[in-house]
Order: sequence, then C-alpha cells, then structure tokens
Amino acid sequence: MANPIEELISKVFSIWKKNIPSSGDDHPDEELLAAFLEHKLSGSVGEKIKAHCVLCAQCAQRVAEACKLPVTSEDELPDKLKVWTKEKLAYKEDFSTDEIIIKKEGMFLKILSSCADVLLGQEVVPVTVLRSKNKDSFEKQLLLFKDLGEIQTEIKIQLQENNRVTLTVYALDKKTKQPFRDCRISLLKDKTELESYVAVEGKATFEEVIGGRYTISITSIKQEKFNFVLELIL
Repeated sequence: MANPIEELISKVFSIWKKNIPSSGDDHPDEELLAAFLEHKLSGSVGEKIKAHCVLCAQCAQRVAEACKLPVTSEDELPDKLKVWTKEKLAYKEDFSTDEIIIKKEGMFLKILSSCADVLLGQEVVPVTVLRSKNKDSFEKQLLLFKDLGEIQTEIKIQLQENNRVTLTVYALDKKTKQPFRDCRISLLKDKTELESYVAVEGKATFEEVIGGRYTISITSIKQEKFNFVLELIL
C-alpha cells in the first residue's frame, strides 16, 4: 500500500509541474548550451538560459545528460523533496516545547526559568507576575500550569528529604477541563526513556527523581506529542 504522505506530496508536485508556464520554442542550440555549461557566456545570457531550463523539461534533460546527472520524469517525485517534506511533517508531531528550570535552596524550590503559571494560594498567576512581587520560591512543593496545544498540563513538584523530588504530571483537555484520557506520559533523560505510563485518567507520577535535565512527553491517542523540558538543580 502506498504511503498516504507520499501520495499527497506526489499529487501536489504533479499539479505544480502542470501549472508551470510554458518556456516557448526558443531552445538554445548545442553550441550555446555547451558555452553555458562551460561558464563562457555573459551574465545576462547565462541567466536567460538558466531560466529557460527551469521551465523547459527538454532542455533540463539535455543539461542533466551533459552533466551526467540523474533525470526524473515530470511526474516522478524527487527523493529530496520527499525526505524534506517528511521531515517538515514530522516536526509537527512535536507540537510544543517549553523549558522549566527549578533550583533547590534549602527546603525551598525556586523558579529560575519558566513560561508556565504558578498556583499561589488559591490563585493561578504567571511567573512574571511572581517575579515582580519577589515571590519565586516555594516551600517543599510547587504546582505549575502550562498549555501545550490542546492539552493543559499541571506539574506538581514535591521536594523530598533525600534531595530528590516526586513529580506528578496531570494532562487535561483544555476545552473541557476533563482528564486527557488514554494518553501516554513519559519521562526521558538524554533522549532515553526512563519511565512511561499509559495515563488512563490523564495522570502519571514519577518518584525518586534526582537532579538533571528531563523531557516530559505526553502522547495522545492520535500519536501527537506534546513536550516540555524540566531541569532540576538539586
């Protein structure tokens, strides 16, 4: 069965090829083309031939044969285009990345960097507002809120006495505020998966987490990934 992504790219590429304007019948002769390949023509003449070859499949093939380059048919999908497009599409799977840096100071957790919001008493406020109030440290526990695409995440960091933390991640549907069910929540370090859970109720807990730089990845049932980076300085 053909890859649906490749089929889509092929259709778009074919339509693009058909919509290219005609180059006309004024093809360069062999002598002029040879001079072009040897870079012996003036700039304006060379640019004119180059523009013609872009629009003329026949002359493009003549140039390719003269340079011993592989030639593709008008409807054939170039491999480089296929690879490039797949890479761009793959990038969308990693929907969003944010970085949160937390440092332990005694029995307090201090926010060094984050675009998330923080629970302060009964109120959720942006980190930038906290800094303006000189309130960026929290005793033993910290609760952060971050939107990642269609998911709203809650990240609870609880400091333990052994210089480790318990990390609890909640995934909620941003529209309904209900648990983002049947997703997978994973904890990675240096691209290596340390723990991973199918979060039936949109919740996963990672215990005895030591200091380091981690990626927390939430994968929906549609295989969309929502990532954020958490660095713990303990």
